[in-house]
Amino acid sequence: MGLTGTVLGVAALTVLLVSVVGASRGSSRSGEALRPPARRGAQALAAPPPAHPGPPTVVIDPGHNGDNWRHTPEINRAIVTPTGKLACDTEGTTTLAGYTEAAFNLDVATGLAPVLSGRGLQVLLTRTDNAGWGPCIDERVAVANRARAAAVVSVHADGWKLGRGFYVLYAAPPAGSPDAGSPLAAATKRLALDIRDAYAQGTGMAYSNYAGHDSGLLVLPWPTLYEVPEVLIECGNMRSSADAALLQDPAYRSKAAQALANGVSAFLAGR
Repeated sequence: MGLTGTVLGVAALTVLLVSVVGASRGSSRSGEALRPPARRGAQALAAPPPAHPGPPTVVIDPGHNGDNWRHTPEINRAIVTPTGKLACDTEGTTTLAGYTEAAFNLDVATGLAPVLSGRGLQVLLTRTDNAGWGPCIDERVAVANRARAAAVVSVHADGWKLGRGFYVLYAAPPAGSPDAGSPLAAATKRLALDIRDAYAQGTGMAYSNYAGHDSGLLVLPWPTLYEVPEVLIECGNMRSSADAALLQDPAYRSKAAQALANGVSAFLAGR
């Protein structure tokens, strides 16, 4: 609902991981220490490496964090965006059995990362464990913008009382506005369509019957903090018994990760 870097081998593949200091301590990239700037004490972040010629960078943003509920004042801090103020973060939702969205998001993200890495892409994760709080929305965005990411996929699951299914959220300018035909707006919409189509095909889950009706898409206000194509997918409704049975299943989460990888690959192939 809705970062210090370290290069780690994942299934013999190299993935650049970006996480919050305090949840994941000490890190290095190619043996070189990264010095985080002084910011918010234990939540200090290190900038990811600048973009450079080579494989496209994909940022995976597993929504929320496992200890957000212990840090209400911190996650309630207001972040100014181009369309108004948002909370730094939220707790996320759970299934009725207590399986948390934060854990689901991270599991899918860490399954997705090595698949994309194995396809020759550089992958950044905004967090790598479920034992901290945040990072705030502006810090997550900064990872993608500084890396000049080719695509950003924010992984979430929903918590509505009624309904089931998945949908993809993306920002789009109003028709007729100066940004309506911009390359960023066009790329963002295309990423949303590719992620939607791949997730539907790869998981068999239907479009949500309570949001994003018929199209599996929900449009958000423009502009956003992102300067690169970004979408957010609600992978299912955790309060639906049918969806929860899937989201709690490791085999389904693996299938979801593979489907999202296929969506990213389709998007990059069409650039």
